[in-house]
Amino acid sequence: MPGNPAPYVGELVLVALAALGTQVVAMGYGADPLTWPTYWFTAGFVLLALVQLRRSSLARGVIVVACIGGAIVSLPGLVGSQGVSVLFVAFLVEAAALLAPPVGRHVHGAVRQPLR
Repeated sequence: MPGNPAPYVGELVLVALAALGTQVVAMGYGADPLTWPTYWFTAGFVLLALVQLRRSSLARGVIVVACIGGAIVSLPGLVGSQGVSVLFVAFLVEAAALLAPPVGRHVHGAVRQPLR
């Protein structure tokens, strides 16, 4: 049925959401500890909801590119820093969950329906 998600898509999106939460906790936001984590989590949550509910390949692409970019940026800090290692793995887990074949079939095999 066109409205039903592919098997395991919901679970993979939940894995990506857990990785997003880990990123928010692992990042050191300095002087403004409430505003930036809230923004980061809200933006990520909205994008993940678009992937799940609206089958948005654009939202999936934005998340994957941001995660790969975050992993690359965190590479130099990997040596000797456990917090950066957790952040690096969280970026990769989120990207891998969204690059999994069930999510790809979910967003690319979508029957688009107009917004109401």
